[in-house]
Amino acid sequence: MATDTPPHTVLERFAAGQPRGSWPAEEYADTQRAQGTDVNVVTCEPISSS
Repeated sequence: MATDTPPHTVLERFAAGQPRGSWPAEEYADTQRAQGTDVNVVTCEPISSS
């Protein structure tokens, strides 16, 4: 069964190793939402190169 999902656009990438209490991806998303952009933060596992 195929699903019709809209394409995703990556607006920005953030490193996962931020200091405790720091959420730069969430803060960026909040800023984009305040400007009227519908955004979601998605955490992806890195692709193994082996």
